[in-house]
Amino acid sequence: MSDLFAALDLGSNSFHLLIARRRGGDLDTLELGKEKVQLLGGFRDGRLAAEAMQRGLDCLQRFAQRLTAVPRVQLRMVGTHALREASNRADFIAEAERIMGARLVVIS
Repeated sequence: MSDLFAALDLGSNSFHLLIARRRGGDLDTLELGKEKVQLLGGFRDGRLAAEAMQRGLDCLQRFAQRLTAVPRVQLRMVGTHALREASNRADFIAEAERIMGARLVVIS
């Protein structure tokens, strides 16, 4: 099993990436990344705008390139407010999971 782990936080304004390596009982941060996505930009009638979803998916494509060495079973991806509120979240989630090869969990 690899000693690399990653976490993605898909927020309403920014997406965050953390890559860490396990050393003994500790996790050492190897990389932190943040991109302003504005997933709620253009939010209308309870729906994410197509342009905002595309910004988010483009960001995930870039993050995926940085995660090639991280086994997908050691990647956690969570979404927050924007994905809780959007009635069309399933479209975004399905594409995000395809890009990342990991499950996206919407948290409270």
